Amino acid sequence: MKERYLYNLGDGMREHTIEEISSKLYLDKKYLEAILTFDDAEINTAIMKANKEKVLSEKMDFLTQNFSYTYLFEKGPRSILIDYFELNKRKKALLDTVQGVLDLETDGYFTFSSDTLDLISVNTVINYDKTPYTLEQIKSLEALKSVSNGTNTRNDINTCSEILGERLTSEELSLTSSTGYLTLGLEHSRSLINFVMDHSLPIIYNQIIFDSCIDKEKTGKRCVTYIKK
Repeated sequence: MKERYLYNLGDGMREHTIEEISSKLYLDKKYLEAILTFDDAEINTAIMKANKEKVLSEKMDFLTQNFSYTYLFEKGPRSILIDYFELNKRKKALLDTVQGVLDLETDGYFTFSSDTLDLISVNTVINYDKTPYTLEQIKSLEALKSVSNGTNTRNDINTCSEILGERLTSEELSLTSSTGYLTLGLEHSRSLINFVMDHSLPIIYNQIIFDSCIDKEKTGKRCVTYIKK
């Protein structure tokens, strides 16, 4: 390994130390040195390999923030990432659709299936480093899903307020009964969307929701409908 390498760091081709190159490009200095020493690679190839390692490291950091090591070992990081990127795309599209209507409309209702509630709450990039759910808030999310499934009790209806800020209205309950899905007015819909975007599920519960979301048989049930009042 040489002391200096010819490389363009933005100010033309100049000789730089590994310390300068790794610092400027945010690369692992020791890993870059190892590639140059043991792979006998030229600097461009070494930087490309070190950059790939950095990207994979960032992905693994995200995975370990959202999944247990046991889950990662059993499912495999590659398989989880493939499913994750698909969920991230679908979740973003769904949230964008709901927020678009909320920005335009002043009245009406949204219907949410329990599978839709799973999709909008599962941890993706927008939940990174957000406030963790409390146990009571997780119970509230489960209560909302129970209401959507028609298996709710009076306690479930009361518990929903942990996320929505207040209890479901009699009109929302009536519409929920007739549509077969959780039906929320625009204010409660806005509260729900803001909440799931500003909170992060704990690892164990996130794994359960993640597994539910990647169930291909449920794909058709993940939808949200706007009802004009």
